[in-house]
Amino acid sequence: MNKKFIVAGSLILLFLLISAGCSPAAEFGELAVCRKIDSQTYRPLAVEDEFEVDDVQIFATIEVSNVDSSHFWSFRWTNEQSGQVLASNSGQYMENSNYYVSGYFASSLKASPEEGIIAVPGTYRVEFFHNRELVDSKSFNITQPQLKILQVCLASQISEEGKPAGTSEEFHNCQDIYLYLDINYSIDGTKLGVEWFREDQSLALSELVLEGNDWHRTHRVFKLESGKGLVLGSYRADIYVDGRLDRSIAFEVENNLEANQVYRNDDYGLSLQLPQWLEPEETETENFHQINFVPRDSVQDLRLGVWIMDKDKAPAEKEWDEFSQRLATENIAEEYGIEFASSQPADTGYVYTYNSSDGNYWELRLNFEQGGDYFYIFSGVAEEYYVEDMNHIYTEMLDSIDFSLSN
Repeated sequence: MNKKFIVAGSLILLFLLISAGCSPAAEFGELAVCRKIDSQTYRPLAVEDEFEVDDVQIFATIEVSNVDSSHFWSFRWTNEQSGQVLASNSGQYMENSNYYVSGYFASSLKASPEEGIIAVPGTYRVEFFHNRELVDSKSFNITQPQLKILQVCLASQISEEGKPAGTSEEFHNCQDIYLYLDINYSIDGTKLGVEWFREDQSLALSELVLEGNDWHRTHRVFKLESGKGLVLGSYRADIYVDGRLDRSIAFEVENNLEANQVYRNDDYGLSLQLPQWLEPEETETENFHQINFVPRDSVQDLRLGVWIMDKDKAPAEKEWDEFSQRLATENIAEEYGIEFASSQPADTGYVYTYNSSDGNYWELRLNFEQGGDYFYIFSGVAEEYYVEDMNHIYTEMLDSIDFSLSN
């Protein structure tokens, strides 16, 4: 225990007896350790032998009677396990006096603002001396505290100072998610755990065993990595302390629809922009060079695509309606195992709807463009849960198309 963070003081109440040439015998009561003393008399209140590390103040008080005011008193606070003296204080009962005194003498132990606790857990002893002779002593314990979680939040970033930034309960699928735990102390051997769930499916379990004691308010951070992209939906994090569930925090994951990735294909003279969580997959067929942009999570029923044909094999513009219908009823229906339902009016291009075997609604969008030596078929297809996102991405993709690379 560093002596600097203990403050000891004496609180004195005196009853004066005029000396009449007699020498009454000094008497001493029992030393008491307590959380409180009477503010007027300093007699002990709430006498105890166990205290917490975050107690504000601990008092030791003793009643003295008929004590020569020229004599001396002292208190000493000691860690019994290490033998270290935490603090001591002393003085003359009354200076420049030939009286005898009676009353309570007290000493107190306080935590400094820098250290934050009154003393580390352990067994302690406080002693009272009269003229350097031990009068009485008392042992007391400062108990080992329990780690308490004071605050929990989720964030998309952690600052250089270790603080959460971008706190939220909604995140994009391509973001790493940080769970910030604000705790009262770091207590050696305590195990913290966080289990991440999507719906009721466990995704990951992170555990941390704390090393060493830190008696300041502190924090720990856990991370859910987005990897190839988090699946959309409702999530939660269960937080454990020493295997006991302390609390849960819920959050949502949604698609980041920002077109922050540029796809460029020099061979076919094309560039366009898409969200970064869509990855290109390229294949060659008899009639097309096919580029599909698929979610990295491999779960979402959503695809964007570009099919490229040589210009001399492409349908004439007057045949586009028929060509679009054939693609919709044959190629797309077969590839996704869905049943064609209807065509829908569209401001630009073509829109078709489908039904799947599990009763879900699907939507397809098609647009045709000619550029350089090639004929381009742009497509977007999604199951009903993802249709709104698909339409947003598809529109942004069409607006970003650049054929300046064309031959």
